[in-house]
Amino acid sequence: MTYFGRETIDVVVVGSGLVGSTFARVLADSVPGATIEIIEAGSRLSEISGLHVRNFPTLDARDAAILTAQGHDRRVRLPISTYLPPKSGTGETGTLERPGLFSVSSLGKLPPHMEMPSVAMTSCVGGMGVLWRGSCPQPLGSEVSTLVPPEEHSDSIHQAYQLLGIPLGERPDNLTAELCSTLITRLDINQGIPPSSSIRALPIAATNSPDGTRWTGPDVILAGIAESPRSNVSIRASTHCRKVLLRGDRAVGVEVVDLESKELYQIHAQVIVLAADAFRTPQILYNSGIRPAHLGRHFNDHLQVTLQVVLSQPLQEVAAVASQQVDLGAQGCWIPFADESRPFHGQVLYGFQEDLRSERPLAVTAGISLYGRKEITGDDRVILHDTQRDIYDMPTISLHYRWTRQDRKTIDHLKLSALDIAHQLGVPSRHDPNVLPPGASLHYQGTMRMGATELESVCDAYGRVHTLSNVYVGGGGLIETSTACNPTLTAVALAHRSAKRISIEMKGGSKK
Repeated sequence: MTYFGRETIDVVVVGSGLVGSTFARVLADSVPGATIEIIEAGSRLSEISGLHVRNFPTLDARDAAILTAQGHDRRVRLPISTYLPPKSGTGETGTLERPGLFSVSSLGKLPPHMEMPSVAMTSCVGGMGVLWRGSCPQPLGSEVSTLVPPEEHSDSIHQAYQLLGIPLGERPDNLTAELCSTLITRLDINQGIPPSSSIRALPIAATNSPDGTRWTGPDVILAGIAESPRSNVSIRASTHCRKVLLRGDRAVGVEVVDLESKELYQIHAQVIVLAADAFRTPQILYNSGIRPAHLGRHFNDHLQVTLQVVLSQPLQEVAAVASQQVDLGAQGCWIPFADESRPFHGQVLYGFQEDLRSERPLAVTAGISLYGRKEITGDDRVILHDTQRDIYDMPTISLHYRWTRQDRKTIDHLKLSALDIAHQLGVPSRHDPNVLPPGASLHYQGTMRMGATELESVCDAYGRVHTLSNVYVGGGGLIETSTACNPTLTAVALAHRSAKRISIEMKGGSKK
């Protein structure tokens, strides 16, 4: 590699996904004139940075973008998630292979991660934000961190809804309303579920219009500022952040490499934000010599069970009307977490079985996905190897992850609950719900968990790394509680809160 020199700006944000984009948006709005550079190892997928692939104008363009998002692994995938069973006698679990993603194992020179083969990531401008399903349930009860004051938590969640363009207060379509009503009558009332956890329409980051559904990607968060001539925010694609450059307890910048020219150079900045993901952010910290005891530990991923159901005839009739009014793909039911009375989170999302001869819907199906809380243990961890380097010349990642006895009890409960829900709505497709392999949920948390001190965590409740004054981390990896709901909304809410604190410090305000 050739050393190229250095540049100086105000803020470096590593990672262009929903969380990194939130940091850039809030800082740009709060500190006018601040120069902000978003560093992204992946390639651009379109002229609009962070455009969700579902919004691409043609299927060919969408397919090409999805393939590019797979980074170094450009093998063509089937257009749906594919379960690959384990090889006989290996002791491995099966794995899911999905379009747009690549296995963490493919980065390094270690054997595939037998304990968590389905763990995956993406590499493109927009990150997972260009591929996600848009589900945004909020945490409830014991899912909510006690590190953030309740009023600040509520405000941050509200701000996250706005950033993600989630339409609140809209009346749900007829099918969603009928499904929710059916489940409330047959499940909530019978099980004594508190009103705060009552079944309702699922908040989805998408908007319906006469022109079709528009899905939220990072482009929505960055609207009007990403690479605008009137903005000081820019995105540097195909650029890999190798390390944070330190001077005492402060960072002075980052070392990056242009993946196309192979030029190595530095970017100096007042503030460094690492929002790569739950694996690559710890990897950058580790490669920088920032190695707190809890880095990578307490790795957490959801337990997940799925089941398809053909809706009953009355619900089919409601669906026939609803499908003429809205895109049912952007609708669904939310079954909220409720601690002791319902210790899981669920979603009911729709699909169609078509008569291939007439191309007309033959039946409406619903996909039931239930997510259970993993028992958090320090033994579940991301391990970084100094002596073995990956394809980017970074410490290789391996994983230690086990389902505990309690986790297996939770999975059994999820299977029974999925069947119960299916029978309330119609006819289940099978009598043994699918248990997804470890890592399949993509809801990775805990690897840079927040906490009060370095003795128990990596960063404080604002995402500031404990031992450093101007290095912040963002993403689901901060979440320290055992959750059942999708982490995206929480991660964006935490990023908003963190960015507001950074903006105060940049303007010379108090850190108290």
